Amino acid sequence: MTEALTPRLLGKLARAALDNASDLLSDAEVLLKEGRYPRALALTVLAAEEFGKHMMCMSAVGLDLADESEVKKFWKRFRSHAAKYQNWHGQLIDYIAINPEEPWNPEGTGPDLWDEMWQDMPKIVEFAMDQKMSALYVDARNGEPTSPSDLASADLVPNVWESVSLIVKRFGSLWDGADLAEHLERTAPRMQKLREVMVKAKEKSDPSDAVEVFRDLFGLSEGEMARLSRSFTPLQSEEE
Repeated sequence: MTEALTPRLLGKLARAALDNASDLLSDAEVLLKEGRYPRALALTVLAAEEFGKHMMCMSAVGLDLADESEVKKFWKRFRSHAAKYQNWHGQLIDYIAINPEEPWNPEGTGPDLWDEMWQDMPKIVEFAMDQKMSALYVDARNGEPTSPSDLASADLVPNVWESVSLIVKRFGSLWDGADLAEHLERTAPRMQKLREVMVKAKEKSDPSDAVEVFRDLFGLSEGEMARLSRSFTPLQSEEE
């Protein structure tokens, strides 16, 4: 029998997953400092997956939770390691691509970089899943045994940890002390309305209604909406 979903349960799951992601990163940091890179890498990837689980729960409040097929799809993704990691990596892409002040790639930020990074997503997720397992288990490749210590390096693992920590800490600060169960219960009706309007907007190729609902949901003025829209295309004015 499929586990039923409610906004309150989603909020509790979202809080627990975000907290667990933070705990896993703390454990991974201890291992990093001791030079235990393979296990540190495995825990770091797991932290990214738990953050992805957090995002799944936060966004699922807009679903029709009375639709059993929707609920089944949610639980299938909830238990998919690749899907959860993809959620985290998507947040990293958005952060890098629309944040020209960050030192990641200041000359390459913007829509072109965003498109390129999203196109690379499947192979990056596949690589991460492979690295996580290789960081834990002995295997064989090309006729030779492989050990976790052969794959996780002092160069790779700290960079991965920093990337995952960047996103987890930002969201940890955003929701610090928040009761996410109460928050999702309160916002669920508006989120479900937004989803319905967005589906219709996609069918009609007219986003105007969705923009109005989005503005109402977050209590934004027309000026704030305009500034938000401009922030997602930071290089547009320069290119024009």
